[in-house]
Amino acid sequence: MSKKKKIGILTYWESYDNYGQQLQCWALQRYLRSLGYDAFLIRFRRWCPVVTAPTIVKYISRSFWRILHLPNRLKDLQNIYYRKFPLFRCIHLRQSIRIYDNLSQLRKCPPKADVYITGSDQVWNPYLTHDELEAFYLQFGSPDIKRVAYAPSMGQSEYPNHLQEDLKHYLKTFHAISVREQSGVSICNRAGFLAEHVVDPTLLLEVNDYMRLVNGEKRRKSIFIYSLNYTNEEDLPFEDIKCYAKSKGLPIIVTPSSGYIPIQELFIGCEYSYATIGQWINYIVNAELVVTASFHGIILSVLLHRPFLYTPLSGKYSYSNVRVYDFLKGVGLEKRVWSKENNITTYLVDENWEDVDSKLFLMKNKSKNFL
Repeated sequence: MSKKKKIGILTYWESYDNYGQQLQCWALQRYLRSLGYDAFLIRFRRWCPVVTAPTIVKYISRSFWRILHLPNRLKDLQNIYYRKFPLFRCIHLRQSIRIYDNLSQLRKCPPKADVYITGSDQVWNPYLTHDELEAFYLQFGSPDIKRVAYAPSMGQSEYPNHLQEDLKHYLKTFHAISVREQSGVSICNRAGFLAEHVVDPTLLLEVNDYMRLVNGEKRRKSIFIYSLNYTNEEDLPFEDIKCYAKSKGLPIIVTPSSGYIPIQELFIGCEYSYATIGQWINYIVNAELVVTASFHGIILSVLLHRPFLYTPLSGKYSYSNVRVYDFLKGVGLEKRVWSKENNITTYLVDENWEDVDSKLFLMKNKSKNFL
């Protein structure tokens, strides 16, 4: 009997509260293992600095800050406890035994595999540190190992001019390249490399895969706000949501997470839930309406056929809206982007989900064929 090919996946995985990050990490591994590959997560830590005098000083100053803000730190620990992300990773992910703290360790003792895959999430964001980019462009291990990019995002529509030569150097080491946004295809093409446009790994799985994670959670109708990168109530039609929820006797459940900005409890008169991943999926399943600025919150809403409202980010983080616009255009749901002229009831109508699913089917098959 032939030995299974080993596939080492490098992606983001360390979050204690970002549901999309955990699900994309799990989804790609689960899909590859369903095809018979021995896929595993390469545990590379993004934020572990090399020990130098400046980093020691920074660590001491941060430790002092943490002591001064001990009540907030205790709440952080409480949030970690309720969400149980480490337990999710322990149960659902096959992981490298070793945790790699930096690029040097990856190069000195690279994980053994037949194939390395980088992606998804914003692992090719040009504003990562140099060592992080070298790692996520798979600049380690034997040159005989096949290198594949599956759905990495660059996080913006243009790649900085001063990094163009680095980009060309990185891409020439890949056996096959795909990216998550159409803008990423253009960036690779301008660098002289062909890249395919593929779906996020969370779309490679079926609804039943996600429902297994729900695991008997109680059904409860609500308005569900996945609060990611909101800074105030004006970032979404909150007053309108409150009025509608009150008229229908529905609770408003809010799960806050950290993204570009830290967790904040912004909304008065709501129930806050620091949910496990199964509970988070269940809130979407049973929501009369999902309101979010989260890319993966939108993807799960579409997969689970739930009405949703996408509230685009403004200001310096508005570049991240591109990935959602790309996806919504692909499935014909652009009208679900929030417009302040519309009443909340505009977004409560159901969709022709058969039409949406047929478009998704073509997108998913193209992506599966690439893999």
